[in-house]
Amino acid sequence: MNCRQVFRFRDFSLCQDGASLKITTDTILTGLLAPVEKARRILDIGTGTGAIALLAARRAPHARVDALEPHSPSAELAARNFSASPYAERLRLIPLPLEDFEPEGPYDAIVTNPPFHPSLPDRPNPAKDAAFLPPETLTDFAARHLTTNGILTMIYPSSRTPEVLEAAYTHRLFPMRKILIRDHPCAPAKRTVWVFTPRWERDFRAEELTLFDRSGKRTPAFEALASPYLPDPKDL
Repeated sequence: MNCRQVFRFRDFSLCQDGASLKITTDTILTGLLAPVEKARRILDIGTGTGAIALLAARRAPHARVDALEPHSPSAELAARNFSASPYAERLRLIPLPLEDFEPEGPYDAIVTNPPFHPSLPDRPNPAKDAAFLPPETLTDFAARHLTTNGILTMIYPSSRTPEVLEAAYTHRLFPMRKILIRDHPCAPAKRTVWVFTPRWERDFRAEELTLFDRSGKRTPAFEALASPYLPDPKDL
């Protein structure tokens, strides 16, 4: 790949040259924790460089993956990354904002790592503003376009838990999994990965995931999650 800034996974690489919203730990966590393995139709909302969509295609070998991206330069970069991947035939880039997108049918899984807040006036970021989606917007869309047993996976700051739950319940989406994320054992859980479904879920699971130990190495839990998809840190 002719690219200066490359993020490497085990089975594919992504160019990040000029990306306004680069791959972060939140991107990787959302892509790895979303339960997409059995899905046939998947939507990644706000794909950015395309990382979550590519992880979904890797983890769900029989799925077709649509990736929504309203910011034109980001959409072009994601399309380039899709074309260079082993899953190009199962990936589709849709350069539209969510409010203008009308799906051809329901999805088994919707996944998103949305920008949590619009950019500030003194630090404008067109890509961030174009992709900004509050929980209310995401849950409303998911409730209308998920299959009966479909799932919505999204990551938000833990401080916004009341807002996330209110939006989900308003649209009759029920939590089936809540994963609190800690950067290291003594850190507060600043982020939460949520998995919602339209059906009443009696087997709700609340979990925690600590990413790194005190020495900065991946914890065994994070290593087990990441190692099939991410290179060993010493190989980077």
